[in-house]
Amino acid sequence: MRQQLAAIADLAQRELLSHEQDGPTLRLRYASNAADELEALVARERECCAFLDFDVVRRPDAVHLVITTPREMGEFASVLTEQFRGKVAPQLGCSTTCGCGGAP
Repeated sequence: MRQQLAAIADLAQRELLSHEQDGPTLRLRYASNAADELEALVARERECCAFLDFDVVRRPDAVHLVITTPREMGEFASVLTEQFRGKVAPQLGCSTTCGCGGAP
């Protein structure tokens, strides 16, 4: 799972053009050359996180990903999708010696 989260965050850091959080829905726009890699990551996410809804749309200018979390997740929705925005959550007990900037 750690590798998957790191791969998602890495793709976002390299190819994410924009994102917008609207309650339980996160809309992301990636560079069009990231489409295959993004679709592979989303396929793996669908297997482990079936409660999330993923919609990938390829367009000439970019590839769009919409992630919708269940409404009952409330404010926790943004935490579930933070890797897609390029944020890497520190592991529990993280000492931040790696430079991640997280807090234990």
